[in-house]
Amino acid sequence: DGDFDTDSILITVENTEPDPDFSATPISGDEPLTVGFTDLSTSYDGIVSWFWEFGDGENSIEQNPTHTYVDEGVYTVSLTIWEIDDDAWILTWYNLIEVFDTEPVAAFTVDLSEGLEPLTVTFTDASTAYDMPMTYSWDFGDGSALGTVWSPIHQYLQDDVYTVTLTVTDSDGSTDTETTIITVLDSSPVAAFMAVPLSGDEPLTVTFTDASTAYDMPMTYSWDFGDGETSTLLNPTHEYVDVGVYTVTLTVTETDEDFDVETKTDYIEVLSA
Repeated sequence: DGDFDTDSILITVENTEPDPDFSATPISGDEPLTVGFTDLSTSYDGIVSWFWEFGDGENSIEQNPTHTYVDEGVYTVSLTIWEIDDDAWILTWYNLIEVFDTEPVAAFTVDLSEGLEPLTVTFTDASTAYDMPMTYSWDFGDGSALGTVWSPIHQYLQDDVYTVTLTVTDSDGSTDTETTIITVLDSSPVAAFMAVPLSGDEPLTVTFTDASTAYDMPMTYSWDFGDGETSTLLNPTHEYVDVGVYTVTLTVTETDEDFDVETKTDYIEVLSA
């Protein structure tokens, strides 16, 4: 007879939400720190886009980006994913990345570490730093003014053992120091002289001329003319009154009390008139 009946039931299909997730390697290290991020998110509807915020003002739309942190600090990273049905979900990991300061390393070389006074030394900087530029402070160990140039040249005037210290400071204020030893040896005097004339009849007047050299001036002079007479003059004149052959000795002494002796045996001959 064509009778019929109907019934209905409501089926509700809930949206399957995505599950955002990611990993990062490494999560700590010295600046500059390069970190690889890997998307581990899952989705039923399919993920179509990614947006990464690295916490330092930089971002990326790649699925698995690599990012370099150039400054020390602690960074929070966020990943936002979009499904094909426009659902968007975000995952934030707070303080995930820690970037440590890269300290400067002070280093230098010298062309001479030992020599006679006055000793001129060339210092060549070999320091390294990430946070450039660096500033330099050289303490040469002799009480002179600090040097601030990159690779200075310094002259040591007196014999001694000197400790040289280089302190470098990078642009964020981190410092490092390096030291070395410079040994400056004493320059001894060298006694030398000449005389005119070397022979002649009695009485013979001889002029002696000093030719000594020394670094630590002034020098003092002690002449022994070989006949019992002496002098402390620089260039004395002496009269030999008796016939004979005379040995002359000159002793020179520097201000630091170093001395040298020059002896000329049978140097002056006085003949009978």
